[in-house]
Amino acid sequence: MKNKNVNLKAKNYDPYNKECNNTVLLLKNFRTLAGRVASNTVNLKRFIENEYGAKTGEFIDTLKKHNIDINSNEVVRQNLDKLVYENNILTCIEGFIDSLKENHPDGKQIYCILYYTYLRKYKLNNEAIRNKISYELDKVEVISKQTYVNYLKKAIEELDILIWGDSNPYIDEVLQYVKELNL
Repeated sequence: MKNKNVNLKAKNYDPYNKECNNTVLLLKNFRTLAGRVASNTVNLKRFIENEYGAKTGEFIDTLKKHNIDINSNEVVRQNLDKLVYENNILTCIEGFIDSLKENHPDGKQIYCILYYTYLRKYKLNNEAIRNKISYELDKVEVISKQTYVNYLKKAIEELDILIWGDSNPYIDEVLQYVKELNL
């Protein structure tokens, strides 16, 4: 298989994703999306608990009890649909990265690179990323900038194959999200 030219700064929508640009775009927006999903989940939960008189800890019971009322509430249904849509994108990215971690020969390296570069809750600078990766991979010295870039490109290429492959059950949501990011 021919190596792809991964442009880590590109943001152009390409339906065939010939240069991994959409995978990079998804990864660059992962923290933002994860934060939005967490916040929207809490807000929706509070709204339903307040609207239907539930107490903390009774959220699931309230959903079951008032399912018809909740589904008929247009605002709640739209918020829930958006939350499911965004959660599916996160599930897709996280699931494929976990799959690479568990099943790829370089899984630990791929996971470390992607986690510290894009998935970690708080963003690190490049030197801190290289230090963390070196520690996780039991390297004697901190990896160089060029080695880091090479590892990152390889990790993105491997993830790219899974995200844009035929077996992705969330491909429609991911394509829609990439289009939205490029607007």
